[in-house]
Amino acid sequence: MQAAPESSVRTVTFLFTDVEGSTRAWERDSEGTSEALSTHDALLAEAIVAHGGEVFKRVGDAFCAAFPTALGAVRTAVEVQRALASKPGGLEVRMGLHTGSAERRDLDWFGPPLNRVARLVDAGHGGQILLSGATRSLVEGELPEGASLRDLGEHRLKDLRRALSVHQLLHPDLPADFPPLRSLNAERHNLPVQLTAFVGRQQELGAVRGRLESERLITLTGPGGTGKTRLALQVAAEVVDGFDDGVWLVELAPLSDPGLVPREVATALDVHEEADRPLTETIAKSLEGKRTLLVLDNCEHVIEAAARLAEGLLTRSRGLSILATSREPLEVPGEVVWPVAPLDASEAVPLFVDRARTNRPGFELTEANASAVAEICRRLDGIPLAIELAAARIRALSPEQIAERLDDRFALLTGGGRTALPHHRTLRAAVDWSHDLLEEPERILFRRLAVFSGGWTLGAAEAVAGDPGNGNVAPAEVLDLIARLVDKSLATVEETEEGHRYRFPETLRAYAGERLREDEDDVDAIRRRHRDWFLDLAREAKGGLETADRARWVARLQRETDNLRAAVAWSLDDGRDVEGGLQLVVALRRFWIRGGSLGESIDWLERGLAADAAVRPATRIAAMNALGSSLGILNRSGPAERWASEALRTAREEDDRTGVMDALIVLAQVAFHKGEYEVSTGLYEEGLAMARELGDERSVTVVLNNMGEIARIQGDLERARSLYLRILEESPVVSDPEILHFNMGQTAIELGEFAEARDQFLASLRVALETNPGYVHFGILGIAQALAGTGRHARAALLFGAAEAERERAGWVFHDADLAPIEGSIETIRKALDAEELDELWKRGRAMNEEEAVALALQEAEADGT
Repeated sequence: MQAAPESSVRTVTFLFTDVEGSTRAWERDSEGTSEALSTHDALLAEAIVAHGGEVFKRVGDAFCAAFPTALGAVRTAVEVQRALASKPGGLEVRMGLHTGSAERRDLDWFGPPLNRVARLVDAGHGGQILLSGATRSLVEGELPEGASLRDLGEHRLKDLRRALSVHQLLHPDLPADFPPLRSLNAERHNLPVQLTAFVGRQQELGAVRGRLESERLITLTGPGGTGKTRLALQVAAEVVDGFDDGVWLVELAPLSDPGLVPREVATALDVHEEADRPLTETIAKSLEGKRTLLVLDNCEHVIEAAARLAEGLLTRSRGLSILATSREPLEVPGEVVWPVAPLDASEAVPLFVDRARTNRPGFELTEANASAVAEICRRLDGIPLAIELAAARIRALSPEQIAERLDDRFALLTGGGRTALPHHRTLRAAVDWSHDLLEEPERILFRRLAVFSGGWTLGAAEAVAGDPGNGNVAPAEVLDLIARLVDKSLATVEETEEGHRYRFPETLRAYAGERLREDEDDVDAIRRRHRDWFLDLAREAKGGLETADRARWVARLQRETDNLRAAVAWSLDDGRDVEGGLQLVVALRRFWIRGGSLGESIDWLERGLAADAAVRPATRIAAMNALGSSLGILNRSGPAERWASEALRTAREEDDRTGVMDALIVLAQVAFHKGEYEVSTGLYEEGLAMARELGDERSVTVVLNNMGEIARIQGDLERARSLYLRILEESPVVSDPEILHFNMGQTAIELGEFAEARDQFLASLRVALETNPGYVHFGILGIAQALAGTGRHARAALLFGAAEAERERAGWVFHDADLAPIEGSIETIRKALDAEELDELWKRGRAMNEEEAVALALQEAEADGT
């Protein structure tokens, strides 16, 4: 047996301490502080050693200690705090405890858990002991005598990307009441931080908040630019405390396909598709028994889809409320329509002044300029976006000059249709005016950047919008031109892991899009370059998703989801370039699998394959195989088999060996799911031979892994093990290593080799944590099985519950044959525990968040005696 690689990574509990106010104490009484610190140092050093820990670093008066058990760290904290509290005028020490997997190098520790425990200490107050949720899950029920825990909720801490579950350790000998934690945000929501003040609309704000207490659907309506989104976000931010299960923003503006509305909501709620269940029903199921607010922003262009979803969710989920923004009502039963009117003068002028100060610090409303400011607000009809655009020009123009130029621009007003409302015409005049102030290269870039949906990077803008042969905008000029658009408040910029990312406010993007469509010579060329850029990105990512760097690639593609969708839609609309569209969907298939959006890729593939357009045989074959494989994953065996059979026939006619290999593998998978193991094995063996001939290492590992599964299900465990080992011994590229280790662990479970099973499940969990967080449920589930096999039934029950919840969130469906060893392990703990205890432990496990479940699984897997 090839063991998992040795590593210095271990799961430990860290105790960090910090003396609050020590600098002031030194200044006030240096002699007394020196004596107190000596006592403090001795107490801590002695207690840490006594409870099995070690001090690995000291920074000033702060201690950094590591413990092999969470309970030892907790006992140390309580003992030291009680001793310090008993001394009159003693030091106030804040303490933080966090459990996680870190790397030991020489005498120091490294890894994300150290960042978390350091930020946890920073959030606390002198005399306070704070535990992360990961540590709490390990010591609950085993606390020192008299000690208890107080749940302080989830908090966003400085420099940490994810919220941390925080608990305060209480003891009768210690103070219990402290100020609020020094956290960035403890609320459950995804609302963006607003960088400007909310000005005006206080009466509306209170009224909408009040209606949300009794009404379940409120739609803020009005023409573009009236501030519907800003009002909705402010209302949502102020009612977070009233929704125990969160307030979640769903931005619909980037969507071009109404069919994607449910998926956008599912993404915001972290809900994944389930086989054979409509996505709306899956979302509704996830909301059962919860008090949640959804903010559906910019519904107008997908109005029917948004209305159907809203009605479907509201009728199934009693605790759900929806706050929508749209240019027209959703027309759903029970809807409260709330027109958002323009600002009156008493609100519009303060808005202009506030935004003018942002653009030109020191700006003041004076007797000399008051009439001009009032004129600007009046002429712009109090429309917030128009006022903000006007205020942005205060850098270069006086209020009087701005008012004068607005007079000229009203000549550009046009009418007709829904967009002929007076306020909309005024807004368009303001945007026209901003556009006309741009220099010609800025105008060219402005309209070309409208092709991007959901924002763009500099590299993408240079490749797509920079074209010295058409319009005089060289790629080298793009950065400077984007900077000018940002400076003129026409584009925004944000920092991401891959650098700066830019975007247009949606109204401006729509306006720029109209300008782009007016240039018939430019629009198709720009859209094709946009599609080609993202096709190249998808092809590059396809390889990256098979490496240890897959998490970064997933994150990058997630940021570009709207652009990828737009590129596919443009390619397939009216059969413009079905070839390129199908190539893009096929290249993205692994991403859509990992992101839980298989249904979306199936829709695109079916649409492209049904199009009456010329497509190269190789592209069509690859699309058919991708469609068959995706349908097979969702247990839709009939259509999966039909598409793969057609792909196999065509590939053999065209002598496309890669297409033949892929089709054989898909057909083998279909036969496997149908229980036709001999047929499946024969197809896999043929596909394996071709994969070796073609040098396709990824397909080799897929086939060997699946053949191993067949052997395991048929009871030939040694053959299964030998096939898994061949992957590790022969293949430089292992597809889905977390699943491979899970399968090896399942084989060991069935052989009764629980220590070996533990090692494999632990390897599965560690790989998933590093490269594919969506698969952590495999490792957690496996470790639960190993614990059940060695008699640690209570901990196994906790992890089974946690694994079940994680698996549901990931949308994974196990094959019936996979369930046998899992059900066997569950039956073991069912016999060992009474029904009431098992039910309580299972529920506690399901209630854990991912961090707590992972910490418990790692701790138990690495403990002696497994």
